[in-house]
Amino acid sequence: MSKCPICGSELIDESNECEISFVCSKCDYGVATTKTRPVIADREMYTLTILPNNEISKENLMVISKMCMCNFLKAKVILEHGDVASKDLARNIVELRDILKETNIKYDIEPEFKY
Repeated sequence: MSKCPICGSELIDESNECEISFVCSKCDYGVATTKTRPVIADREMYTLTILPNNEISKENLMVISKMCMCNFLKAKVILEHGDVASKDLARNIVELRDILKETNIKYDIEPEFKY
């Protein structure tokens, strides 16, 4: 157990799912910090690429159109021939990847995506 730097009493661990915190059992001293998921702290840029030869369906066209902010004609070309859908931070790539996991659209993320 850690000791209070002010009065030397024991610090009580009051950490939870969202923060790490310790409070002195005697005086008003306390220290806290928020926990951050590694994907939020990751500053590397990732490239999410739609691979070629995907099924052309209304659902897939809608997903790609929304993801790439393009019309259905461009979305069809992306599904057929592949293209970069996004270059972004991990926290944003996770959201796109999760959408793609719900479909049969083939994709790749570079560099290796550990989330």
